[in-house]
Amino acid sequence: MVEEIWVFSEDIDLTQELLSKASEIASKLNYKTAAIILASSIENVSELFQYGADKIYTLEDERLEKIIPEVHADILVKMIDKYTPIAIIISSTKNGKDIASKIAARLKLGCVTECIDVDYDINMNVFKVKKTVYAGKAIATEIIKSKPAVITVPPRTFEAIKGEKREGEIVKISEIEIISPRIKIVEEREKEIRGVPLEEAEILVVGGRGFKRKEDFKMLEELAELLKGQVSCSRPISADLKWLPDWVGLSGHKVKPKLYIGFGVSGAVQHLAGIQGSKIIVAVNKDPEAPIFKAADYGIVGDLYEVLPALIRALRGRKSS
Repeated sequence: MVEEIWVFSEDIDLTQELLSKASEIASKLNYKTAAIILASSIENVSELFQYGADKIYTLEDERLEKIIPEVHADILVKMIDKYTPIAIIISSTKNGKDIASKIAARLKLGCVTECIDVDYDINMNVFKVKKTVYAGKAIATEIIKSKPAVITVPPRTFEAIKGEKREGEIVKISEIEIISPRIKIVEEREKEIRGVPLEEAEILVVGGRGFKRKEDFKMLEELAELLKGQVSCSRPISADLKWLPDWVGLSGHKVKPKLYIGFGVSGAVQHLAGIQGSKIIVAVNKDPEAPIFKAADYGIVGDLYEVLPALIRALRGRKSS
């Protein structure tokens, strides 16, 4: 029996990302890659074969319309018992991390979360993963001796690589009993998102404690509009002052924009850990000793109330010319 590496996510785009990495590992070992799709309605899953899936396990049931970690974890535990994969890689979404921990606890398996790289050590016969530690100051390499290994990977860690059209096997699961959840969802409210999600933004304009008033963030919004970017902030602005609903950082959104511009952001280690994947970091701060300058590709020592309006005027002039 050929070993299988499984991937699971409630988001099809993240499934594609995980498949691309899993298939890379599987190809070196002559293993197979399988995607797990648990949903109330299943259509067009065959496209996943182009992202590296050799097999797709599907379970279609109207009770799976909403993601309930207790229910989905139970299904995956039963599937693991039946099909015995060598690993299951799950997206590190809020639900994904909950599901992964439940699987690991139920089956007494090794579980490593928030992995930034995944590989298999042929000599040791174990999965070897990497994750950031100490608020992004170091990278730890860990091995998972259990089989299957349970691994979670943050969104946008790996690139979804679409290959040529190919065929694979679709296995429809019907014999697994779906449990009734102990938790009942009584109400759902959609979170208001202005623009694209922060993790997907290519340009991020971020404000920190250097801003004196909430109204001054309108300048950031204007700059973001000129750059076709997204506005965010550091943790104190959101968690303490409640000026914006979400923040960038280790405890908030971990981002990987092509361009990050921080105004009045000091650069606490937790914030820097959340932006370390940025391609270019630009910092504006009047404190020349601000930690963010150590991480910045370009830095401007100056008052944001002078630099930001000047930058807006320059971009307006360039746009009108």
